[in-house]
Amino acid sequence: MVEGSIKVNDQNILTPGQQAVITNGHIKVSKADIEQAIAWKNGSFNFDNTPMDEAMRRISRWYDVDIEYPNGMPKTVFNGGMYRNMKASQVLEILSFFKVHFEIVQGSDGKKVLVKQ
Repeated sequence: MVEGSIKVNDQNILTPGQQAVITNGHIKVSKADIEQAIAWKNGSFNFDNTPMDEAMRRISRWYDVDIEYPNGMPKTVFNGGMYRNMKASQVLEILSFFKVHFEIVQGSDGKKVLVKQ
C-alpha cells in the first residue's frame, strides 16, 4: 500500500481501503477506517478507541449541541457503538458508563452538553 504526501497536481490512484485527504496543498493517502465510514452511512456511532474530543465532536455535529469541559477534558477513550436514532440523553447515558458525567443545559444560544469527570 502506498502512503505519504504528494502535491495536489500529482496523480495517484486509490485502491480499495485507502483514503485521500488534502491538507496545505498536499494529498495524503492512507488506510481508510472502513468500519467508521460504514457506521456513519448506516446511521450509527462507532467508537473504536475513540478519544473524548473526537467522540464529543461527532455527538456535537449530530445533535447540534455545543460541548463544554468546565473541569478540563477527561482522558477517556470510548469503545462500542450505538444507533444515531437515539435521543442525545440516551447516548450520553450510555457513555456515562465510562465514568464520565454529562449534563444537558439550555442556554440562550441553544443546548449545551457539560462534560465532567
